Amino acid sequence: MQQQMRDIEVYDSWSKVRSKQGLIARKKVDKSFIKQGGSGIPQELYSTFPSITKITEEQPVVEIKLIYKGMECRGNVLRKASGRVWINIKEEHIRKELATVFQKSARYIEEQEPKIETTKKFIVIPDNEAEYVEFYKTNQEDTYEMKFITQGDEVVECELRETGMDIYLVANNLRKQGFCYSFSMLSNFYLSLKTKPFTILAGISGTGKSKLVRLFAEAIGAEFELIPVRPDWSDATDLLGYRDLNQNFHKGRFIKIIERAQADLSKPYVVCLDEMNLARVEYYFSDFLSLIESRRRNGSEIVTDCFVGTDLANFYIPENLYIVGTVNMDETTFQFSKKVLDRANTIELSEIDLDYDFEKMGEEEVQPLAVYNEVLKSKYLVLQECAAHKKEVKEIISQLIMINEFLKPCGLQFAYRVRDEIIFYMLYNREFELLDVAEAFDYQLLQKILPRMSGTSSRIREVLVKLACYCIQVNYSASEFYEVEELEEHISEAVYPKSFKKIIDMLRRYDEDGFTSFWF
Repeated sequence: MQQQMRDIEVYDSWSKVRSKQGLIARKKVDKSFIKQGGSGIPQELYSTFPSITKITEEQPVVEIKLIYKGMECRGNVLRKASGRVWINIKEEHIRKELATVFQKSARYIEEQEPKIETTKKFIVIPDNEAEYVEFYKTNQEDTYEMKFITQGDEVVECELRETGMDIYLVANNLRKQGFCYSFSMLSNFYLSLKTKPFTILAGISGTGKSKLVRLFAEAIGAEFELIPVRPDWSDATDLLGYRDLNQNFHKGRFIKIIERAQADLSKPYVVCLDEMNLARVEYYFSDFLSLIESRRRNGSEIVTDCFVGTDLANFYIPENLYIVGTVNMDETTFQFSKKVLDRANTIELSEIDLDYDFEKMGEEEVQPLAVYNEVLKSKYLVLQECAAHKKEVKEIISQLIMINEFLKPCGLQFAYRVRDEIIFYMLYNREFELLDVAEAFDYQLLQKILPRMSGTSSRIREVLVKLACYCIQVNYSASEFYEVEELEEHISEAVYPKSFKKIIDMLRRYDEDGFTSFWF
């Protein structure tokens, strides 16, 4: 029976520990492991061992390599007649060592065996006396590192917070490629993907939007796919597929990626829709935009409704698929509707560091993190799942209610979807301790609220002034803070400086052109 903890999911004698990078699963040592060098794997953990996906009726056994203390040894995963999958150590000398290594567990089992009716009955070792074997993912196919945790080693992590991704290592990896992105920006990108697997990167041409997506995917060991959007896309045919004149169905690129991701749930799959607004997003991507809102839990897996149509009936958006769209806003592109903007964090890449340090770039190469999908996978899908953080949620909601009051005169107020996603983002940031609370909320104002604002009405200007005053935490007064120059004098006092600077730019455009927008 699954036991939900803050960092650990427990399945009988196996567990998943989110707070340990690279750890696939942890197994509490028992009789079968000590005496046979193997153990059955719970079905809930099949997706964590990629080798298991290769097991078929024709090939019930898959050979694997197990690395122990830097040495390779042979092992396998196999499906038994009962249908359960087992993992085994095949090296005899290591199997013989198990009783010696796990002395406390072996002694406990030996003491308990005479007390039970049959030696086949499972012997449960108490947690305070338990020892463990840990399996870690490596960069080599069908290869796993083993670590033996004996009594005296630190194994209890129930009280640890979830640590998320090591953003410093990601930043170093990207810097080796000649792209310098700040810790703050990369943290924001990660939190945005964690909140919802659909993010938009905006900015002028050449700022490295699509490169960032590729390098980020490579830095975490994810599968990456670039799909350039064509201006003539008026439906989803190129992405989802079509039937030819002979009624044969040809899968589109997006469906082929989904197919691969569904078969390998342990690994993140990152898709970059390059220049996604060269065509109208609602025309070719409406299926995805609708399905992403149907995310729900099916056991330990996050699933969505399936795509419409007989040919696509078995395809849904898997939990390990992340979509990042890159956009340029100019005369050749289309603007986004609120339907699109409400469903994504819109990250604007505007601050570019052109410096290049040849000495640092010549240092030893940084290896990919080989991140397991749990690090990116959403923890919260509905607000009820945040019940353990009621106080923080109420504080965020009170701020959002105030902001919504500012937006009402223009009819630009947001609803539950935006509310929930801002809350999820803030809670992830709090748990991972990546950004200051004010900086995290600043990003959400900038990415979830301001992109929705555009128009020629004088009310738009008034709302922007109110939001600017909110950013510097002063009471709104049209007489005192109406001119842009008067507002700019308080830029050093801004609690939310990123949003404040953007609002000033938008106000200046309104004063010059009689129209303003987040985009240009």
